[in-house]
Amino acid sequence: MVTDAACKKKWLNLLRTYKATKDTRNRTGRGPVKFEYFNRLDELLDDSPSNASPHSLDVSEIETTDSQCESQSDSSINLQVETETSSFASLQLGKRKNPTAELVKIKRRYFENKVEKANEKETNRNLYLQENLRLKTEKVEISKKKLELEERKLQVLEDLKNILKEKDM
Repeated sequence: MVTDAACKKKWLNLLRTYKATKDTRNRTGRGPVKFEYFNRLDELLDDSPSNASPHSLDVSEIETTDSQCESQSDSSINLQVETETSSFASLQLGKRKNPTAELVKIKRRYFENKVEKANEKETNRNLYLQENLRLKTEKVEISKKKLELEERKLQVLEDLKNILKEKDM
């Protein structure tokens, strides 16, 4: 339900924004400022926000006779607004029955995915380390075989040297 205080506050906020926009437009050196209702308020206020416009309503000045006449229509409007808001609320509830439960589900899914990704990352890292270790052990084995071959070559060369030495003597 819209109250007179809410209307007055809304009007004062619109008026304040209008004045600020108007002042900014009059100054030089600033970029353009966009205010959605500027042209409409300019029409209503006749380029002067201090003027009382016949289009604007001051809620505090409504007479009691007017309010009594309007109270009957207001009650029917209030009833209509309440039914619309309740139907809107029921539509909202139909879509999202329990927002906290949905939030919990979303957070749970988020953290489950995060844990799953962390586990996957850990397994990939372990696989990488295992593969790296396997390659290093293969390199060590190859180096050992090379060393053995070099030792055998050395032994063969020494044997050949000894054989040639014996022939020369």
